Amino acid sequence: MAGMELIKYPELADLRNESFVIRCPFKNCNSRIIDSKSTTSTIGIKGSPNLLRFSSPVMISQEDNDEKLSNFYFVDDVWKFDNIGVSKPHDKHKDLRPIIFTQGDDNGKKIYIERLLICSDCDKGPLGFAGFLIDQEIEDTSTINKDAGNLKYFLSCDSILYQVL
Repeated sequence: MAGMELIKYPELADLRNESFVIRCPFKNCNSRIIDSKSTTSTIGIKGSPNLLRFSSPVMISQEDNDEKLSNFYFVDDVWKFDNIGVSKPHDKHKDLRPIIFTQGDDNGKKIYIERLLICSDCDKGPLGFAGFLIDQEIEDTSTINKDAGNLKYFLSCDSILYQVL
């Protein structure tokens, strides 16, 4: 991967309408995760869990992030990724408050986090999360249809690097 120029999310904003490849942020990896054409959209989410900030793993938490708007790429199908690892469901995630989805036809639905996303080549992360979009508030998350085919994927814009094409 020598000679490949990788930039961070804030630098990408200056390059409007450019095609890019999203890559793993870890040195000695930089694997291709997804092409920009395969992401559905970029969305802002309030109250999202804290995720990786360039090789400084942060425990998943919402405590300090309730009002901060974090940007994510929304990917509706795991098969659109070139390279992504998805964790098994974990009980720790069921205690997180649902996140309000504020995009398009799914506006107002709640996202219940079920799994974390990592690079499948180097097994590092988290780079994002996967969850279920539900129309209403529910008391017991065990009532959610947890078929993996219903998962939606959210890749943190700040947890990855970009290769402009």
